[in-house]
Amino acid sequence: MIILSHLNVRMLKKVFLVVALIQAASIPAEEPEIPGLSDQEATSLTRALFINLKNQQGRGILFGQQHAVVQGQGFRATLSGISRSDMQSSVNSLPAVHGYNINKLINFSTATTAGEDQIRQLFKLGIVITMHWPADNPATGGDEDDLGGQPVQELVTAGSVANRRWTAWLDRIGDYLNSLAIDGEHIPVILRPLHEMTGGGNWYGAKKCTPQEFIAAWRFTIDYLRVKKNVHNILVAFAPTNITAENYFLRYPGDAWVDVLSFDNYDTGYEDYTAIIVQNAALVVEAAAQRSKIAAIAEAGFKDGIQDSPFDSWYLQRLLAPLTANPVARRVAYILTWTNSSPESYWVPLPGQRNYQSFLRFCQDPMIVLARNIPPLYSLKAN
Repeated sequence: MIILSHLNVRMLKKVFLVVALIQAASIPAEEPEIPGLSDQEATSLTRALFINLKNQQGRGILFGQQHAVVQGQGFRATLSGISRSDMQSSVNSLPAVHGYNINKLINFSTATTAGEDQIRQLFKLGIVITMHWPADNPATGGDEDDLGGQPVQELVTAGSVANRRWTAWLDRIGDYLNSLAIDGEHIPVILRPLHEMTGGGNWYGAKKCTPQEFIAAWRFTIDYLRVKKNVHNILVAFAPTNITAENYFLRYPGDAWVDVLSFDNYDTGYEDYTAIIVQNAALVVEAAAQRSKIAAIAEAGFKDGIQDSPFDSWYLQRLLAPLTANPVARRVAYILTWTNSSPESYWVPLPGQRNYQSFLRFCQDPMIVLARNIPPLYSLKAN
């Protein structure tokens, strides 16, 4: 029998205490729950982006463009660098938000990918990355506007052709999103799937499925990425079109599957566009505040390109002035406009083009944030 002295007992207690403290220190601290964030397992950078975009609302609107460094009026299909951009040529800055089409990044037939290094370069500048996915019809294999078959109903049905296609595509997307990393940290992406679902021109739109069927497809998609593919570097954007207070949440999949409340709205020259975009922006800002989400305008511009606009000061007259005059609407976190393709189809004007001077003044306005004055959105010390 071993008899321990009081001194030995005290020493053993100290040893046990030290061991316990070492063990406790080796257990990673749990991230605190963030109200409104749909994925509480999101990476630290993704959590920071979510918090800071919410905090940014009312301080300045991030301005973005689809494929800003991918193509322009005089160049196209460049996914390997950021040296060319019509935004840079126009206002001496890249946009604060850069949009991508997933179909341009991933070839679903050959499983080849592109753009990873370009995205990493943009991220290093603090730019926000968004991706939309105009997915092909998984039932027929046709494109987004192929209305054949019952794709929405079948993609959630295990073993169906649509389900096999859909999950194979999601496997590719999940692998791609997980490949976007720097020094072991995954780059956050705002993912905008199944957008403009309130329209009737695509296979997942209002003409092809009930709200309940659409919601099931959306939830299946996001759950698959998170659970099956372990993707935790996405913020998910919900972006219907032709929105009203009555229809906005009709196909809403729920707070556990959405981080950004947004909408798409293009100007066709109709008289009340300014009133409608302000009304829509105020709607998503108020709804986002109630749910602790981010509010944004996912797509805006003059339909088919600003070269067709009858307004010489479109960005000032039809976008900035009405939005900033409204104390609620001005709180959207970001606005994304569309792609420059040629001198006959563009949304960002170059020097000498008709809307250039107004666009320059738009970008110089204190409420507009570009890459040159973007706050550090990936740090929790940003705001």
